[in-house]
Amino acid sequence: MLRADRTLLDYVPLEYPAVADRRLAECLIEASRQAGATCYEGLTLSVASFYPGSGFETAAGVLDETVLDRVHLCRKAGALNVGAETSTVLVMSSLFGMRGGALLGIGNRLRSGEGSYLTGQSMLVRTALRGLQLLVEEQV
Repeated sequence: MLRADRTLLDYVPLEYPAVADRRLAECLIEASRQAGATCYEGLTLSVASFYPGSGFETAAGVLDETVLDRVHLCRKAGALNVGAETSTVLVMSSLFGMRGGALLGIGNRLRSGEGSYLTGQSMLVRTALRGLQLLVEEQV
């Protein structure tokens, strides 16, 4: 996880890692496979504000080119996608001794900006619930 959201600076420094619980991640991956969904595991650039933090124009038409440059740099460094507040979930889970993970859908493409944001939500929800079910079943 590449932490660019700065939301948690009152809790821990930016260098504190945002890492998913490995077993939860494995259950989410298995649930994705069972659902027949394409699944990738890798780095996410986590930002605090989705559109401007991802390098897209705000509703007012504002675009910060330095943010767009950062997004492209992170992509070249291996980031597969951009997520809003994903690192917050992972860091807070770690700090409070809980399991944390994320299952993210594809919206707009990083290179072209094209895509249909927020499609496939019902599949994401069903897959996430199945992943949690798998995790619980192995603990019983």
